[in-house]
Amino acid sequence: MQHVVIVTGLGDHTDYIERATKKWPQRHGLQPHVFAFGWEGEVSLYKDHYNEFLNHIRELVQDGPVVLIGISAGASAVMNAARDMPAEVSFVINICGRVRPGRRGLWSFKSFPLHWRSVDSVDLPKLDAAKILTFRSLLDESVPPSTVTVAGATNKRLFIPGHVPSIFWTLYRNDRAIAAFVASS
Repeated sequence: MQHVVIVTGLGDHTDYIERATKKWPQRHGLQPHVFAFGWEGEVSLYKDHYNEFLNHIRELVQDGPVVLIGISAGASAVMNAARDMPAEVSFVINICGRVRPGRRGLWSFKSFPLHWRSVDSVDLPKLDAAKILTFRSLLDESVPPSTVTVAGATNKRLFIPGHVPSIFWTLYRNDRAIAAFVASS
């Protein structure tokens, strides 16, 4: 069974992720572990939250490298972890998440400084693009598609408008694409 750590977006909602992925072990041999990053709070808390996330990964890698999935804001956290723990991370999947600075969407979420600290920490050239899969929305009001893709990675466009609908679609209906990418090693 392949461990998959799924990092939440800004709301740190876990229920819908757990519902969407509950059949992944039987269908795909992927064991999901949802990690709520705790995006609310002062920027001074970033290192504590990030270290807690890395420790969660360390607990799971005893069974082998893990797959990381970042949903929206969680994408920057998984990219940073892949950079800091390359031997422990087999694949990284970004579902509608910003992984580089750029123009801001309709909602800039200025009240989440931990998120912006995480985005500013991403160093894409230090990542193995062949291990990255991204999903971007057709029309995303929150995360501009140009800030989601990674050069040299497998970048998929979703023909669904909207940030939240695209995330739900990917988790509920694109699980086969995720499983196929993970199995491609």
